[in-house]
Parts: sequence; C-alpha cells; structure tokens
Amino acid sequence: MINMDDRPARSATVGFSNPVVVNSFVGILSSLEILAVFLFFLFLAWTYYARISNDFKKLMPVKSLKLDL
Repeated sequence: MINMDDRPARSATVGFSNPVVVNSFVGILSSLEILAVFLFFLFLAWTYYARISNDFKKLMPVKSLKLDL
C-alpha cells in the first residue's frame, strides 16, 4: 500500500507549466503563456476602445457646413 504522506507535494504552478499547444509554427506554449498573451491583447483592445470612445464624445459637428442644394 502506498502512503500518501511520502509523496512530495505538487506546486500550484506545475499545472500552468505543462505544454498545452505543441505546433511547429508557434512552438511549445503553456497555459500561463496563452493566458498572458490573451490578457495583453485584451488590455490593448480595452485601451483602443477607451481612446476611440473618448474621441467620439469630444467630436462636435461642423456648423459652417452648408448642404443646401
């Protein structure tokens, strides 16, 4: 019978370092690396959205534009 107390405790980060994607184009990626890239792109998209929406709030119509035909 195997005593469970004799086994070394696994670290919580061991699960993140196991390879998830193995591809000849991108190489070997762990879930932690995929999560980091996802959060980076999410931050970029949020920053872009915040700046563009702020620019649209400040946009004023041009009053000198006469479109009488």
